[in-house]
Amino acid sequence: MSLNWNTFVFFDTNCLRSTKNGKVIYDSFDFSLDYEKLEEFISENELSDSVHLGVSSIVIEELKKQKVEAYHEDVKEFQKSMRELETIKDRLSKIHEACYIQESNVPQVSISDMNSYISNCAGDFLDEKNISIVDFPEAKLEIVFKNIIRRALERNHPFKEARNGKKLYKDAGFKDVLIWESLLHYPYINNYDLIIFVSNDDDFRMCEQEFIDKFDKHFEHCNTCTEVIDKLTDTYFMGNINYAKIIIFAHGEYFNDFLRVQLSEFDNIILDDKQYDVTDFQILNSCKSVFEDEYGSFFVKSLLQIQYLDENGKKQKSDFEADTMLDDTLAPEYTSFDEVFE
Repeated sequence: MSLNWNTFVFFDTNCLRSTKNGKVIYDSFDFSLDYEKLEEFISENELSDSVHLGVSSIVIEELKKQKVEAYHEDVKEFQKSMRELETIKDRLSKIHEACYIQESNVPQVSISDMNSYISNCAGDFLDEKNISIVDFPEAKLEIVFKNIIRRALERNHPFKEARNGKKLYKDAGFKDVLIWESLLHYPYINNYDLIIFVSNDDDFRMCEQEFIDKFDKHFEHCNTCTEVIDKLTDTYFMGNINYAKIIIFAHGEYFNDFLRVQLSEFDNIILDDKQYDVTDFQILNSCKSVFEDEYGSFFVKSLLQIQYLDENGKKQKSDFEADTMLDDTLAPEYTSFDEVFE
């Protein structure tokens, strides 16, 4: 299946980590079962030409580091258990003439050897996968460094607050910043119409508007690979109508002009049963989602922001959603603003 609508799916570490019973798997290098299901979905539905997968090199290094750490944690835990067994053995030997509990030792691999083993496994695994490894372009390193400093000083997301004991850190999340900056400087980002960022870290949701402002592209945040499958299903398959066509149209100038005309007809806004004078408005996301009602009509949900004067004459802002119904030709027919305007 080949469409003119191209999607780039970009992964955070937490969505790729391979675990068993809550523990990181270190005897091999692979991604999570959820990732494998997503990969299978793309293949089975012939979306490989339209949907591409990517991951920051920072994420790969973090996954490798976690596997090495998990191995050494298990070795320490095993050695602790053996010491406890030796204590039990000593107590039993006072009762029994011979104690048949055999000693068992695990030869511990050095950190450097374990690093080499995991790196080799990762190299073999990634060679077989159709996934782009996103790194910082050499020519952009100075810009990236300045961006990181600016984010830290201004405490912009994905920097976040975190507490360690009694100490509060307001610039935690350095690795998240590196992952986010690698996406912002991915040289092929303009080849795609929809970017899906996969992470169960909601701090990345605060970065959505930054991405939209920079690239003017459709951006979605998904917590899991299962949500990505649902989003791809919505985007590429909808009976005889293609979601992608609607999304492309709803992000276009014609649809945005239609929303502006609809908004310009209102002078007042109703909030908590009080009426305020509208001073300005902004379209934050002309196509937040597309849905079909029970009668088979299609709607585009938009995210808007209205500016108004409160009772003290101060400028205020309020975000709200609006639903635009499309006719049989998928042209906008009317917009519902949830009765916030008069």
